[in-house]
Amino acid sequence: MFWDLTGSIHLGDALRGEDELYDEFFDDFENISIETINKYNGIYNKTDGDSVLSYFDPKTDPNHALNAIKAARAMMIEFEDEFLPKKKGLWKEKISGRIPSIGLKCGISTGKVRLKQSKSPGQLPHLIGDEIIVTKRIAKQARKSSDNILVSQTVMKRLPKDTTDHGFKVMKYEPVEIGSRHVPIYEIIRTLQDALPSINKEITIVFWDISGSTELGNVLRGVEQLYNDFIHEFELKSAEILKTNEGKFNKFDGDSVLSYFDPETDLNHALNAILAARAMMNWFKCEFLPREESNWKSKIALKIPPVGLKCGISCGEVNIRESAVLNQPPRLTGDDVNVAKRIAELAKKSPGNILVSQTVSGRIKSAEKIMHGFEIKEFQDLEIEQRRYKIFEIIED
Repeated sequence: MFWDLTGSIHLGDALRGEDELYDEFFDDFENISIETINKYNGIYNKTDGDSVLSYFDPKTDPNHALNAIKAARAMMIEFEDEFLPKKKGLWKEKISGRIPSIGLKCGISTGKVRLKQSKSPGQLPHLIGDEIIVTKRIAKQARKSSDNILVSQTVMKRLPKDTTDHGFKVMKYEPVEIGSRHVPIYEIIRTLQDALPSINKEITIVFWDISGSTELGNVLRGVEQLYNDFIHEFELKSAEILKTNEGKFNKFDGDSVLSYFDPETDLNHALNAILAARAMMNWFKCEFLPREESNWKSKIALKIPPVGLKCGISCGEVNIRESAVLNQPPRLTGDDVNVAKRIAELAKKSPGNILVSQTVSGRIKSAEKIMHGFEIKEFQDLEIEQRRYKIFEIIED
């Protein structure tokens, strides 16, 4: 099992001059990692900067695959609901600048590895084998999944047939390419909501995501403030446009925004979701990106990679669970959250970069399309977990 922090480089920039805060964050992160791994019969192996490697041995634990997932879920909840909010509160007291988005992603795989004993007394063994590489590649992919935990098919096959009693279900995800291999991947989706108040209700989910941001971050390395300012303004404008269109900001994760539109308070939830996406796309393409690209080109000599915005919108029943942290938005879980994210991935192939599910398209009246100056046309089907979804694109008149 491999879990890894996202955004730690930008955190280091934000906490420059506050080395004690930065070191304390990683010390505490390592401590809760070891504690969580031990709790679920795992064996901590090593911390490497902002990542932790561990393993679960079937010789001593017949439920090694299940316990690895339990450990990952427990760590994710602890990190998102308790550990990170407390740290952010402390940082805001000490520094005046913006705190970058920090996240945790996890990859789990099962396979043969070699344990090479260290020559240094008291040191943990080295784990050697292709499966270590597979696990790290899975973790890299995990930031795009709903709950940031992905597992290999070898793990999935060792789980009980029904995992809902353990508070999660397993859904097929996009395979990871490693060399010439296509490794089948599955994501872990929460089902039980950890005793916090929750309700199931139909909402419209909107997910927009910046494409090319990783490459942009690499190009702007050394002038991180340019990248931080770009992401910060993107976040602020997202919140502003959502509020203007009756949307509710839910989560900002690095270069993506998850939001929703509630039919209980907004009868035109599907229409307003599309209007918010169009407003965001127009601002991003026509105003924001041209201005930022001009600024970057004046500061650095390297070629600026292609950067864009893509958006996916879906409507369906999700579980809305209250956060354990005061004044934090609820956690959204359910198939349609994942559907919106997968539609957004597909949206980079659409000229307008806004795609919607059939459940959204069916809620838009012809008069509304004429009034607001757009059309909805069938795009292509999207297959998720052996289900086919009809996807439609938003076309400007």
